[in-house]
Amino acid sequence: MNQLLSRATLLLVHLGRHPAGLSLRALATETAIPPSTCVRLLRDLVALGWADQSGPRGGYRLGPRAASLAHSQPYRGRLVAVAQPLVAALARRLGAQVLVAVLRGDQRLVVLRAEGDGDPLCLAEERELYASASGRLLVAHLPWRTRRRLVERIGLPSQRAWPGMADWEELSVECSAIRRCGWVLNLPAGSDRSAVAIAVPDGDGGTAAVAIGMLKRDWSETVALREAHRIAALLRRRLRD
Repeated sequence: MNQLLSRATLLLVHLGRHPAGLSLRALATETAIPPSTCVRLLRDLVALGWADQSGPRGGYRLGPRAASLAHSQPYRGRLVAVAQPLVAALARRLGAQVLVAVLRGDQRLVVLRAEGDGDPLCLAEERELYASASGRLLVAHLPWRTRRRLVERIGLPSQRAWPGMADWEELSVECSAIRRCGWVLNLPAGSDRSAVAIAVPDGDGGTAAVAIGMLKRDWSETVALREAHRIAALLRRRLRD
């Protein structure tokens, strides 16, 4: 991949995670891009409208072109439009985090996320693949050859990210079990959160994941599974219409 394009993309990803903006020093530190290269890339991104700068020596934030694209057409727009009211209602009812994720290449993209006390956000953020319930479900639903190529590129899960997946055979057995039931639980040791993810159509002939995450003190596996099946059934029906 062209290094300049890769670095420009990395800068935009980090700007997207900090709506209030970041200084040049912070951007260079977070992205591990030399400051002199950051300056050149940011100058071009500002000129093209992908970034803004607050004054001649101020910090940087996403520009009008990025904001316009995000507001005019969310990534996986049909899926997001159908899921948004359902995700918002479920998050409020449970006081939980509810998200919708898809797999793009080697990365899990969160295209919609709602917390119990706020409106849903269209994010398309990159997140850990193997360590999340939705990431595991999406990997499990890949065709065998596609999953094999993914593992060849990024490796097997670490024991910290997905315990018990020490080799390809163990991963394949686990993925087959996930596909058969259509959902996966993630109850990580040492974390205060638990999650369930369930498979739904993505509206384009593929698979998306809906995940419900709650603090362990509020966790009820019965409730989480019931609500996951309920929202999955609603999404399937509305995406067919």
